[in-house]
Amino acid sequence: MEIKKKCRYGEKFPHLFSPIRIGNIRMKNRIICAPTSPSMIDLNGHFTPEMIAYLEEKAKGGAGVVTYGEAIVHSATGKSHNKQLQLDAFGVRQGMTEAARAIHNAGAYANIQLSHGGMYGGLASVGGDVDTCKVAYGPSHMQMPAGEVQEMPRELIYEIIESYKKAAKLCKETGFDMVQVHAAHGWLFSQFLSPVWNRRTDEFGGSFENRARFFLLALDAVREGVGPHFPIEARISGDDFSEIGLNLEDCTRLAKMIDGRVDLINVSCGNHEDPAMFCRTHPSAFFPRGVNVYLAAEIKRHVKTPVACVGSLNDPAQMEEILASGQADVVELGRASLADPYLPDKAAYGCEEDITPCLRCYECFGATGELEMVKCAVNPVMGEQLADRFAKSAPKQRKKVLVAGGGPAGMEAALSGA
Repeated sequence: MEIKKKCRYGEKFPHLFSPIRIGNIRMKNRIICAPTSPSMIDLNGHFTPEMIAYLEEKAKGGAGVVTYGEAIVHSATGKSHNKQLQLDAFGVRQGMTEAARAIHNAGAYANIQLSHGGMYGGLASVGGDVDTCKVAYGPSHMQMPAGEVQEMPRELIYEIIESYKKAAKLCKETGFDMVQVHAAHGWLFSQFLSPVWNRRTDEFGGSFENRARFFLLALDAVREGVGPHFPIEARISGDDFSEIGLNLEDCTRLAKMIDGRVDLINVSCGNHEDPAMFCRTHPSAFFPRGVNVYLAAEIKRHVKTPVACVGSLNDPAQMEEILASGQADVVELGRASLADPYLPDKAAYGCEEDITPCLRCYECFGATGELEMVKCAVNPVMGEQLADRFAKSAPKQRKKVLVAGGGPAGMEAALSGA
């Protein structure tokens, strides 16, 4: 997409478009495309060309970093969705290398989220309608509505820790520039951190320090796998907003424990598997833009590590204010980068009025489950980036076209007709 530049790069939003060093990389701006993981993965757990084209377009739009979400480190126990990138799958390297190269060639750094579904590796989660693993392993034995959960043996805990190390090393070897360790949204580490779900009596249960031990050992293993200067991002909650999880005080305490262990702390919230919390983790249109930013701002007061905020951000002016006022060091955009992947460059060159805003309608989430692809109510190219590369043939004869209706569909029909 060609953008008609109205000012010098970053002139209108100097904080948003100032560089920042995270580990051994220098981001050209403060915008990260947050981890998203549409189901455009094949049955072997590999990237598809459609998935790579989707990530590539985000990079073309001007973000400093593009992140792929929920790559599974231990497939035998950790798959929470029907189709996910499996970092221990045979032959996964080729697609990962192609994805990293595509992101680089389009002008961004490549990031990848390391994840494990915990108990949802064996229970049907909101991301899947099949039990993906033979046994559901969680911090403690319990009976969930979707089935029985077994207490994860200590031997398996240490095996999974080693899998984080191997997965991180693989990501670095295939060209990714960062890794993100996921410890929020009700997945593995979030489950172990829970004072309700975790009723263990060994070194991984009881005190807050013990409940955090699994996560901290995994972070140390990742560091060992990638080396001293390679950027590690940690995604944690600022508040689980749930009786089974952590509150802001607890999450601040966790942030202090990883301060200096990682290079960027990404503060999200809620629990992906709790329907009541889904619309807070991914704020709906009934919440104000940036409703979760205050969580990152509070945690930032207590750590020296740079902090990223996330959650329903769409307006560059609001992002500029967040950074200028010191509430966060980096902003992460999820659905906004689907509605308009070119949001960063449009803001950078003074064309923010041309940004197509995310409606927060959840069309993208619905398509991931229903179609095993991604769609967007306001971006007809989303999910069709690969096909869109090929030029359309010119019409053989001119026609007069009447478009009845002036809604989004009518407008798009008029544009296509023209």
